[in-house]
Amino acid sequence: MGMLKRLNWMVFEEISTSNNVFDHSQRAYDVDEADKFFDHQGVAIPKKHDTVWTTVPILEQMWGKPWNNLALSMVSGFRPSRIRVTTGVVTCDAMTDRITVWLEKDGRTIRSIDQEVACWAIGVKSGQDLSCKAKGTPLPAPSDEPMVYVNKDAIDKIKFT
Repeated sequence: MGMLKRLNWMVFEEISTSNNVFDHSQRAYDVDEADKFFDHQGVAIPKKHDTVWTTVPILEQMWGKPWNNLALSMVSGFRPSRIRVTTGVVTCDAMTDRITVWLEKDGRTIRSIDQEVACWAIGVKSGQDLSCKAKGTPLPAPSDEPMVYVNKDAIDKIKFT
């Protein structure tokens, strides 16, 4: 009889619990934090702030154009930690500042470009909350159904004895 191996996988979103600078409640909108950045020379970024993670679309002027050296030069201006180019298959992991260039099936035309970013949590509770508020859509209702993602290729590589 073979030995049973336990697969310990964990998926999580980290949210800072510090409330030293920004309030997560609707009260955060009473005084617009954005107004504090009006200045001719710019304002220094606060050192401490709560953070959420999400993706933001970037370089929309390049969408529909070819993935080439011009596009790569534009992408580099966002100081990515990594660049990945794909026609649709990606690893569901998170890397702050990574840029993903989504290509059409022809493998040359840019469908969209997004960057994984750490954002200040001003009036939002999570990256999903931030994304939904930016799109003007409500947060999805919580589900009692467990969400399970299976990487069949990884499981197939495990040698059970």
